[in-house]
Amino acid sequence: MNKSQLKKKIFTIYLIFLLSTLGINNFNVIGSAKNNESTEHLNIIVDCNGWGNYSTIQEAIDNAKIGDTINVWAGIYYENIIINKSITLIGNGTDNTIIDGKKDGDVVNIMADWVNISGLKIINSSQYSHIFYAGIRLDNVQNVSVLNNNCSGNFGGIILNNSYSNIIKNNTCNINSWHGIRLIDSDLNTIDSNICNLNNATGIDLFRSNQNIIVNNTCKSNLAYGIRGQDSDLITIINNTCTNNERGIELASSHSNTIMNNICNHNYLNGSGMGILISDSNSNFIINNTCNFNDNWGIHISFSESNIIKNNSCSNNRYGIYIHFSYKNTFINNTCNLNNYVGIILLDSASNKIINNTCSINNNGTIISQSNNNLILNNTCNLNTYMGISLGTFSGSNNIIGNICNWNGKNGIKLKYCNSNTLSNNTCNLNMWDGILIGNSDSNTIINNTCNQNKDIGIELQFSNLTIINKNSCLKNDDGIGLLHSGTNTIKNNSYSENNYGIYIVDNSNNNYIFNNNFIFNKKQAVDEGNNLWNNNKNEGNYWSDYTGLDNGANGRIAGNGIGDTNIPHLGLDFYPFIEPYGWLVENRDIENQTGNISENDTEEENDNASNDKSDQKGIDLIFLIRIIVILFIIILIIMLLIKNRKKKPKINKEKKEK
Repeated sequence: MNKSQLKKKIFTIYLIFLLSTLGINNFNVIGSAKNNESTEHLNIIVDCNGWGNYSTIQEAIDNAKIGDTINVWAGIYYENIIINKSITLIGNGTDNTIIDGKKDGDVVNIMADWVNISGLKIINSSQYSHIFYAGIRLDNVQNVSVLNNNCSGNFGGIILNNSYSNIIKNNTCNINSWHGIRLIDSDLNTIDSNICNLNNATGIDLFRSNQNIIVNNTCKSNLAYGIRGQDSDLITIINNTCTNNERGIELASSHSNTIMNNICNHNYLNGSGMGILISDSNSNFIINNTCNFNDNWGIHISFSESNIIKNNSCSNNRYGIYIHFSYKNTFINNTCNLNNYVGIILLDSASNKIINNTCSINNNGTIISQSNNNLILNNTCNLNTYMGISLGTFSGSNNIIGNICNWNGKNGIKLKYCNSNTLSNNTCNLNMWDGILIGNSDSNTIINNTCNQNKDIGIELQFSNLTIINKNSCLKNDDGIGLLHSGTNTIKNNSYSENNYGIYIVDNSNNNYIFNNNFIFNKKQAVDEGNNLWNNNKNEGNYWSDYTGLDNGANGRIAGNGIGDTNIPHLGLDFYPFIEPYGWLVENRDIENQTGNISENDTEEENDNASNDKSDQKGIDLIFLIRIIVILFIIILIIMLLIKNRKKKPKINKEKKEK
């Protein structure tokens, strides 16, 4: 091969290489262009004046691809649009971009997932009440964001139907003919920071919709409810303002929800307005809400179980908290003051716990009626016009423990027509009538209460029987304790001090047992116009500060046992007065062993014999000596007879042997 041929061959190879390289590069450029064409998201402009890509929104949607953004310039668009692909629709602000549905169906109907819609004013959906048309409707979609829109002046502002995991935020839904926002069969949605005012039904309404979050919304001046959940579970309702509606927040047949940190004030409905209503709903948490100045109830609980109502403010209503036909609920640390009728009322309800609440400056602090087995513990019920705590009308087996009921206009605690309740460790001082009043009620236990400085009576029984009054303190009342038409009660271990009357028993009050009480410095220690027993079956009476008798064994009694033996019966009542206060508690004092086992049914003769056995025994008396001599004589005779019989027995044996 010559030199010229070699050059031609090299040139040919180079030319082929160059062409092949250009071909590959061209192929890559073409492929890249195709890829760019398939992934590029367009920004489409809609302008009703014709300056954009399209002059109608629906035309832009129809021509958009998934992921495109449609910007709608200012103007009024008379359309009803359907969004059936995943796009972003952005208006030029709710004051500028308006979609007017001409009262013909839904204005915006979203039927695709992953849609974003914002910055629009959407008005004039159809107003037919039997078809729920909306400004924006989400129908069977997920992961849609509806942000910063104004959906006012429609039948419904925003409606979600069978839609999940959507975000509805910062929208205004006012003056709609129905609800501001409504969820139907829609779960796991977030309804955040919306304004839903002046709607003809509810601000935000949930129906059969679970696990939704309703947070930071304002729902004012709606004709029905601020927020309502019906047949909806596991909802979180937090930090909402629901004022000037008929009812602030309602749960109906809804369970395991949380209502927290909401403001539900000034709700009115011709005397039936309320802050929060819970009906037929169980296991809900109602915590840290403010429910003040409603024209009837702050919080109303009916036909509901196992709810926790805690740390709420329910003041300046007609009723602070109203509980009706409800069971096993807990009401703790609520403030229910300045209500026109009652702080907390419990009607036809059982097994509830009312703990550490403040119910002051109401007409009545707490009322329990026709309710059983409830615990009323450590509540403060002061300065009420009538009663601190009132139990009435067939309420039984309730425990009223550790409450403070002072400075009330009538009674600290009152029981009327209710049996088998326990009142213990309560403080009922400085009330205008009685500290504790028990009327027409039987088999109650009044123990360890403090009833001081009441204007009338510390503890009073009227037409009440079988009551145990034990370990109470009644100081500086008019009467320490009073009984009227009351019998078979046991009054023991109480202290009555510095009253005008220590105890006052009148009007056919009989068969009461009064023993082991301290009567100290009362102006008149006791008045008893009935037939009552002033000692127990151990022959223990009471301590009287004005008793001057001696424990010296006089009258055939035992000396040094702490019970007076002279100047008895004291005041014509007590045959066994103690020398010292709480004398029955003195250690190593065994009256039963000293007196014999004396029962209340022992005869008068047996009591006399027991008293004679207590007489002084300075030696063995004559009768006792005679008895000993007789016994010794009988023993000697028996011994002599035995000796004589032993002497006769060998002769009998000998005769037997001879035979």
